[in-house]
Amino acid sequence: MAHCQFLAMALASISQPIKARALCSQLRAQVLGVVATAAYAGVVSFIVLILIDLLTPLRALAETEQQGIGVVQPRETGYNL
Repeated sequence: MAHCQFLAMALASISQPIKARALCSQLRAQVLGVVATAAYAGVVSFIVLILIDLLTPLRALAETEQQGIGVVQPRETGYNL
């Protein structure tokens, strides 16, 4: 708690401990919000990828990778050797 108050006073140049505590609790709430948002985005993205994988494969077949996706799908070659 002392570190948070020191950080709050240093960042906001506040000398009153009541405002420092309020800023500290606000900082804590914002950090929690950032962590919760990142976790939510990660979980939802993973679920969406699983649902997409059920409909269509996310990765090309091994033989398609071997031949080259640019050759198999749009039928383009980079070099005519």
